[in-house]
Amino acid sequence: WKALSRPHQTVVFYMGIGGAGEICNQLMDNGLPEDYPAAVVQHGTSRRQRVLTATLATLASEIDRLDIRPPALIIIG
Repeated sequence: WKALSRPHQTVVFYMGIGGAGEICNQLMDNGLPEDYPAAVVQHGTSRRQRVLTATLATLASEIDRLDIRPPALIIIG
């Protein structure tokens, strides 16, 4: 997690929606700030594409609130 938690890099998690809370918590526990930018792209490149932007602190709750389901990518940075 330490290697994934370096500032000024972008990290993409494929099919990580079910683990979004753990992903965000681990990144914050290993040094990234709560307000670090995060996003989810669901059904990318299709007519059903949805994009959610948030922070590490809010991403998991926003995924739940908006009922985001796979297929989706989590993009941090």
